[in-house]
Amino acid sequence: MLKGSRTLTKQPSVKRLPQNFSYHTHTNATGIRGFDACDHPDPGYDGVNSIRELIRQAKALGWTHMGISNHFIVHPDIRPHLCFFNDFKKAETVFKSTVETIRTAAEEEDFPVLAGFEVDYFRDPKWEKWFERFVPTLGADYLIGSTHVWGKDETGPLFFDGRNNAKAYPVEDVRANMGLYFERQKAMIRTGYFDFLAHMDVQRRYGVEDGTLFQDEKKAVIEEIKKANMPVEINTSGFGTKLEEPHPSIWILEELKKAKIPVVLSDDAHYANSLGAGFEKAEVLLERIRYPYRFNLFRKCVAKGRIHGSDGKTNDID
Repeated sequence: MLKGSRTLTKQPSVKRLPQNFSYHTHTNATGIRGFDACDHPDPGYDGVNSIRELIRQAKALGWTHMGISNHFIVHPDIRPHLCFFNDFKKAETVFKSTVETIRTAAEEEDFPVLAGFEVDYFRDPKWEKWFERFVPTLGADYLIGSTHVWGKDETGPLFFDGRNNAKAYPVEDVRANMGLYFERQKAMIRTGYFDFLAHMDVQRRYGVEDGTLFQDEKKAVIEEIKKANMPVEINTSGFGTKLEEPHPSIWILEELKKAKIPVVLSDDAHYANSLGAGFEKAEVLLERIRYPYRFNLFRKCVAKGRIHGSDGKTNDID
């Protein structure tokens, strides 16, 4: 995890080429030790392609570098399945093996790859104590702050997608819990654990709202982002849904621009052929609203000696 000052550059208002890297990507569990020892159903990450397949696709696209950020979802009350863990020790084994496997693949494919995770944050003292102890030993280059949880019942945390998803509940019940969702986001930002924030209005994707609700709550989250100078991703996977716009919404992007928050494009790719999907549309949108603040992790990782499969050159990195 990288902390400290953020790279914030104001770009001139000119037509840009699409961003040629992504840090929010997902793979399957090919080659990753630890999942075979899990006794829960269908263990594995939720991406379709392997780490090497994503790297080779990035190379074919002419990208300069990339990041791989599988899910990091651990809570003692979660029903274990896929990459959802309720056993901290088992999760530690899998996550450390994931970093090692990314490192090996990057070296062998001779391509710069950052090893990260998309972390679901929980406001739970036991979770936070474990997280603060474990992360320094993990060796990851970056962590994405995320929350897919909208509530909790006797079965454990309730996620927008996956098991017990939001669509299985009356929308009024989900909306009634959204105050806690925004409080969790603000608490996550204040921790300083995370390098940027993922899909900050993901609830729109699941029909919880259309972007016009919870304006005050969203402004409060943006205020915390501003205080923390925390970059925010523009998650282009929303272009492939009925929303036909990214996460966050254009209204939120306008508010982020006022706060001078740097953004980075994320495809949230779960397939190799989804790398860079929606980036051209996102660049058009950013040019239209004249959004000048951009962010990348590459130079900071080079400075810390954390780039693998690279000679460290950054001349062609935007």
